[in-house]
Amino acid sequence: MMRRVLRALFKHLSSLKWKKSIRDAYWNAFSNTTISVDRTFPDGLKFHFASLILDELDNAGGINKKQLTACLKPFADLLAVRSISDYLFDSITEEVFATILHQKSEEMASRMETADAGDESPPGIEFDYVAIGQMLFNIGKKPETISKRRKKLYDLVKRFDVAAKGGDPYYFESPTPEIVLTSRDYEEAEKKLKIMDEEVKIERKRMKLERKSTKSSVATDPEDVEKDDVDSNNALIGTVVKSKKSFIKEKKKTDKSSGKVKRTKLEFSSSGEKERAKEVLLARLRKDGWVTEVKAMARRMIKERGIDNVNLEMLYEELKQPARRLVSEEAKKELYLIVRDWVAQRCDVEL
Repeated sequence: MMRRVLRALFKHLSSLKWKKSIRDAYWNAFSNTTISVDRTFPDGLKFHFASLILDELDNAGGINKKQLTACLKPFADLLAVRSISDYLFDSITEEVFATILHQKSEEMASRMETADAGDESPPGIEFDYVAIGQMLFNIGKKPETISKRRKKLYDLVKRFDVAAKGGDPYYFESPTPEIVLTSRDYEEAEKKLKIMDEEVKIERKRMKLERKSTKSSVATDPEDVEKDDVDSNNALIGTVVKSKKSFIKEKKKTDKSSGKVKRTKLEFSSSGEKERAKEVLLARLRKDGWVTEVKAMARRMIKERGIDNVNLEMLYEELKQPARRLVSEEAKKELYLIVRDWVAQRCDVEL
């Protein structure tokens, strides 16, 4: 739709030989809408307008260099506004000014291909490269211009200067290599790459085997690992108590006549092992939340009955309710042994 409107409008202006008074009226309207900072008109619409204007000016024809430069000035003025988005800035520089330079570069390339093309006038509209370059330079030197935008504008100015002198603004001269490679050099390089590739594959296999051997050396017995978190906790408690049993000799004496369980006498192989066992047990029980419960029940019974009259059987019964969280019977028994040990030692372990 926009292309159709511009085509009809520019055809009308071309028929009037682009009369300044009539042209300025339309361009003032553009400067308030599609070539403006007004955000009620989206940047996408402004980009579309910028991408069409050169094509439709060329299609209409009949416009001279001075008139064409005047038509492009609102675009240059818009580039000087700091508040426009980078998207709109890049759209105008690429779709309008860089397109003019690309057209010049294509004309230069076509002239080099055909011997007699230099005598012919270039088709389409012609641009005043000096005037356009100066216009962009004046925008770039303004103090309010953002530095990264100034760099892009000055790059365009240099290219317009090349175009004004009859050169190709996008001419690229391929660098001459300092070293000339022969076919033998390429073959040797290919062989080296193949050798390096094989070495990398061998090194990867070696590292993979090392990782497997490391994992197998530190792997634990699968029978000691339970399937879920609860069983894992029970297994850990069992391991701690079993290690304690390995260096503890426990003697239990029961007074059948009185029905009371005497205090257990524990013998440790060394004081260091005893302390280590205590540390392991306390760390495990603190983590699982048993310390608070056992501490409260044991101390309450000792306070009420006295250490010599503590009924361990009653303590076991009271422990059964919270001990339901333990799945295995073995774990329950191990917990009972731990409690009995504390009570038997008159709670000398600081909980």
